[in-house]
Amino acid sequence: MKSKIRKEKYLKMIDENVNIIIGDESKLPIDIVTLQNIKSDSPLVEKIVDSGLTAYVYKVVIDNFEYCIKIKRDDILVKNTDGQLSFFNEIITRDLISNHANNPIITKGTTKTLYANFQKGIIVSEWSRGRHVKTYKKPQLLSLFTLCIELMKIGLFEWDLCNGNILFEDNQAVLFDFGYTYPMDIKTEINSEDKDALIFHMVERFETRTFM
Repeated sequence: MKSKIRKEKYLKMIDENVNIIIGDESKLPIDIVTLQNIKSDSPLVEKIVDSGLTAYVYKVVIDNFEYCIKIKRDDILVKNTDGQLSFFNEIITRDLISNHANNPIITKGTTKTLYANFQKGIIVSEWSRGRHVKTYKKPQLLSLFTLCIELMKIGLFEWDLCNGNILFEDNQAVLFDFGYTYPMDIKTEINSEDKDALIFHMVERFETRTFM
């Protein structure tokens, strides 16, 4: 029921051309039009992440600073409603996360949003130098679950804890994709679906998405 209400709300907002903006466009290293039109053959691009189903993802280096540029796909490859709303949802989630910059666990465990604009189809964040791992050690699991708990405390539940969405800088877990992170109330819920899906919780999401 909660997901149905959320989807209807977001679809209505998009239909009404509501925009969500994070950050100041004037503080970007180069003009927004250039960033919007970055392609894989751009001289600014140092790395291409071609696994994204919602956006094209590029590592861009400007003045020795590493940026992650997400450009929304015109045709999002996940055809269900959650998939079609994932870029919009990610910006909403990043906006909430940016309001908790004083939380060191969240700050260390999420890539900082420098700029985002839904109507312009772009998210600019810091690039994480973390890596994917195949075998998880106890300190890494502790870091990941501690981070997820802190996100739950500020009202966010991450559904897509797959291996591809989790990086580690040494043993520090870093999340960078929030297309399937939804609002929850930790006082009354164990996930974002209220009491409609009690089998889903933080550890289950990691176990199922990463190992099954």
